[in-house]
Amino acid sequence: MFSNKWVQPGAPRGSFHIRPISTEDISRLVVIDAASNPSSWNHAQFERELEIPFSISRVVHLHGEPVAFAVMWQVAQVAQLLEVAVLPEHRRKGIATFLVEHLLDVARGRGCVKMELEFRKGNGAAESLYQKFGFREVGYRKNFYDDKKDSDRVSSDAILMEKSL
Repeated sequence: MFSNKWVQPGAPRGSFHIRPISTEDISRLVVIDAASNPSSWNHAQFERELEIPFSISRVVHLHGEPVAFAVMWQVAQVAQLLEVAVLPEHRRKGIATFLVEHLLDVARGRGCVKMELEFRKGNGAAESLYQKFGFREVGYRKNFYDDKKDSDRVSSDAILMEKSL
């Protein structure tokens, strides 16, 4: 059970609540991911993620409805932030900040010494979010993401960042 620390102070009536993702959340998470990510996960991918022992996943509810999620892996003492997604109509409310802060605390609590992540080059919102937490750029991956764009497939580059915990 999470402490009241994970009820966002000053949040709108109903506030943010965070908990581990369950199978009941998956249909809604597919929608959230599709609205946020050109190479979004499908239902089966979310189901498989819930079975991975080193996967740590969280869903954020606002007014009782899932509006965001994040997935992180713990590999030895390294946390790898795989995805943070927020419904477009709920962005700019501090939800992504809330999720990243929570997962940084979880990673520290589990003995991680570093968090790594990557995001699409040109995603200024992601870059600003991670810089706010002190992540620094450590690399670049050409054609890392295989994205869907209309009926075509295109590749996007990734920026790699990390932060000592």
